[in-house]
Amino acid sequence: MTVLAARGPGSRGRLSSLGAALAAAAAWCLAAPAAAQPATYAVAPPETAQRALNPVVAVAKGLISGFYPGITLGVTYDSNIFRTPDNEESDIYFTVSPTLLWKQNLAKGGFFGRHSFQIGLYASFDGYDRFAEEDAVNWGIDAGLSLDLTRILDVDLLAGYAEGVEQRGASGTRSDPNSPRDEFQRTQVGAAVTLGRRTNTLQLQVGITHEELTFTNNDQGGRDRDQDIVYGTLFYNLGPRTQLLFDVTERDINYLDPASTDDSTTLNYGVGVTYQTTAITNLNFRFGRSEREYADSTKDGDNTETYSLRFNWQARPRTGVGVYGARTIEESADATSAAFVHTLLGASVNQRLAERWSLNAFANFSNDDFDDGREDDIFDTAVGLSYAFRRWMSLDGRVGHIERTSNRSEVEYDAEYASLFVTFRRQ
Repeated sequence: MTVLAARGPGSRGRLSSLGAALAAAAAWCLAAPAAAQPATYAVAPPETAQRALNPVVAVAKGLISGFYPGITLGVTYDSNIFRTPDNEESDIYFTVSPTLLWKQNLAKGGFFGRHSFQIGLYASFDGYDRFAEEDAVNWGIDAGLSLDLTRILDVDLLAGYAEGVEQRGASGTRSDPNSPRDEFQRTQVGAAVTLGRRTNTLQLQVGITHEELTFTNNDQGGRDRDQDIVYGTLFYNLGPRTQLLFDVTERDINYLDPASTDDSTTLNYGVGVTYQTTAITNLNFRFGRSEREYADSTKDGDNTETYSLRFNWQARPRTGVGVYGARTIEESADATSAAFVHTLLGASVNQRLAERWSLNAFANFSNDDFDDGREDDIFDTAVGLSYAFRRWMSLDGRVGHIERTSNRSEVEYDAEYASLFVTFRRQ
């Protein structure tokens, strides 16, 4: 289904390595990147998540044909925009994030032929008050075609292109306050075949994705890479509310720099369960292992256990609680490191105060363990208020704190931020 992503201060719609994202997507579902929407705290905010978390767009099965426009306008104060350990600089920046989704169902009548197509445009424009060199433009276009070919056979074709700017201080990005932020271009194409329906005892999904990632400034050509992913997931239904899964994913990364020794192949495999006891409680959990080998036989590989967790509980009619986590292997932007293990644990609370008012809060802890000995801990917490003027209009405010500690003092930082956003969108 199409979703609107959570937004932190200065979040960008950053898109890159799809390995972990597609493994999770194959396991649970394919999600679509779209424009940022504030005050959605059930998922990790972009500040603490690894850089690249959105797979290419998937067709939204539940939408009727039509256009779905939206726009978010906002202002944010940030106490440390360069994410430095000292000599901190604060600034205010303004954000405009428009989106447009067009969905067209191509039903021909009868049981079969319920095909659909959609295309989505999204962008984010950030303008800074004091430091105009931090201004950023991010945009992308995604398209998907879903073919319902037979009673048990579906085919999804996916493609996307994006240009963006990396967020300072985010996991997997460079820490260089003296240079502009790194800019990138990303192209993705993919296909998935699903055999069986959700109501069948067994359902199999296999897919392939190709990605090209290019950095266009700051002499970062050494990070340019192609990535190919092949995955398969077998679902076993224990009942109408419980589903087991078994998945395998192979990710091949080829750096375009002939001098690079970071080309690698990563094999991910695991088991998981989705469990929905009631309409207000659900659990998604996957546990597995990731084994990474380098084409350069003199380099040691990276092997680690991986997991993904999402638990949502409607504790009371007005109170929702979420617990989430992830552990993955990610590409590093550091010259001395090829990869790092990213671990995230967090919790969120949504409290409806009145018919239109709600209180939101989250707290996240993440750890980045690099293969060159560097280790970072990031703590991120925030609280916000939301007011729903109409179904199509909301006002969201947030204040928060983010802090990174490390065994390398030059990458440490802490920052406070406060933001206010108004969002207009068709439901």
